[in-house]
Amino acid sequence: WPDVEIAKIKFETTGKDAFVMLAGITVAAEGPYLARPNYKTYKTDGWFAYQGFDVQKRKGTALDMSSLLDAPAGKHGFVKKPSGESFAFEDGSEARFFGLDVVAASNFPTHAEADQMADLMAQMGVNITRHHHMDADWADKNVWGKKDNTLALDAESMDRFDYLVAALQKRGIYQYLDLLVHRRPFDKDGIEDAKEIGNGYKLYASWVPRLIQLQKLYVKLLLTHKNPYTGKVYGDDPGIAMQDVINEDSLFYRGAGAEWTIKGKRYNDMWNGQYNAWLAKNIGNRAKLEARWAPGPGESGKKGLGPGEDPRAGTVFCIESWLDDSYKQFTRQRVLDTYFYYYALEAWYYGEMASYVRQFRKKGLVTGSNHWATAPIDNYVNARTDYLDRHEYWAIPSAGFGFGPGVSFDPTSMTRSAKGGLFGMLTARRVKGSPMIVTEWQDSAPNDYHHEGLLYMAAACDFQNWSAVEFQFGTADGRAAAISDPFDSTAPSMLAAWPMAAMIFHRKDVKSSGDEAYVPLSDAEVFSPETKVTLPAGVHITQGGEVDSQNEVFGRIFSALGIAILLMYLILVMQF
Repeated sequence: WPDVEIAKIKFETTGKDAFVMLAGITVAAEGPYLARPNYKTYKTDGWFAYQGFDVQKRKGTALDMSSLLDAPAGKHGFVKKPSGESFAFEDGSEARFFGLDVVAASNFPTHAEADQMADLMAQMGVNITRHHHMDADWADKNVWGKKDNTLALDAESMDRFDYLVAALQKRGIYQYLDLLVHRRPFDKDGIEDAKEIGNGYKLYASWVPRLIQLQKLYVKLLLTHKNPYTGKVYGDDPGIAMQDVINEDSLFYRGAGAEWTIKGKRYNDMWNGQYNAWLAKNIGNRAKLEARWAPGPGESGKKGLGPGEDPRAGTVFCIESWLDDSYKQFTRQRVLDTYFYYYALEAWYYGEMASYVRQFRKKGLVTGSNHWATAPIDNYVNARTDYLDRHEYWAIPSAGFGFGPGVSFDPTSMTRSAKGGLFGMLTARRVKGSPMIVTEWQDSAPNDYHHEGLLYMAAACDFQNWSAVEFQFGTADGRAAAISDPFDSTAPSMLAAWPMAAMIFHRKDVKSSGDEAYVPLSDAEVFSPETKVTLPAGVHITQGGEVDSQNEVFGRIFSALGIAILLMYLILVMQF
């Protein structure tokens, strides 16, 4: 009845497991067909030239937070394997980190630039630097130099990096090393069909034998390298706090676009061969697999083992993605066995690489990866390492990462987010019992509220017992330069917020939570692709920070966080 206005629709269900959905399609002669999100475009009218900053003039002023650092880095021994949710040094003192990512060519400054960088970061209250994209061949400088292979470290690059590390450690700033980020696969590295593999070996790193050999080569080259400016071999240096095996990688993200697809016949055959060999070893021959995967009650029409599939012949198809519903065409047991294979492979890889790292670095912490996947299995496998590392962003620009025409951004404040902004995103992926660091986060510029991000995260780290590393450190030497990166932590608004955030974090101005709210997951839930990581059922933070009465604990958490940020901001502004 298109001519009748609907005043009310009443639904009735037969039980608690019934769901009601109302679907509709709007047909229009011309666009726009869907409402655009609340995005704003950059308006640069009235912008003025950025004059840069003077590190020397900042020394000893109210902006200088270097007195909060405990120099030199390494004085308390190595960061040890924790027994709970807190990092600690060998001498028993607490280890907490609040820092910056140093990206690509910024890892290889001149000696003069390195001193400037170290001075500025100490003044900002930074006590850890994550050295990211050191292996990127697209950077002006990288750890390999400009070569057609990645089989040896570049002497000039390492001299620059060594001096930077020494300058940072002298001021009380620890290091976090990425062991694989954007390393390019070259033919001369002995990689067959290297063009089929993307930079950083994503999705391939854990199961291609030659790539594992190359990763181990880099571990050996780096951790046996002696820094002439500290006199320490990197493997024996307590100033290096932690390292991850691979940046932002997860087999459970397979199928999320071209970057997360196995390409070419050689590598598809290799993957399927390894999968079939695992089935034959762990389940058995075709008859056993056929019986195990046969459709159960309520699975009429589901695919068990097909007539042409045999693990001994290497012909059993491996499910290729867990990010859509395509896996649901198979029987439940086939799905669960294949899902477990992905887990077993990723767990083996992290264990193998961590074991190799410890051949050259007896102490210190190692984790697997730091992906944003929403499958709890990814959190579970990483939480089995020394600590958990996750990444998350707020207000990332749309249609580009600069300030050019056509680039837009979400102008929303995290404090008005229905799910708590970064706080909600990250707490939903924490694992009870495991210490947690967030080595990439950002409230991107020029979101109207992006300056709140540092205060917000510093308070959240106090409250939740996290460590955090902001992406990313920008201009190396303080010279005036156009601000072209929305993630630049040396932009004026960021530099203004860092002293306050450093005091909040290092002085623990926000009291740690005395309450816990967590959701136990059974093995069946963890090892099922249908389970996703979200805020617990019944938790909903409404606009304005008010919390649904279904969860009073989360309400106290969020209210305390918001009030703490507001009070600290007002107090510190008045102080300065």
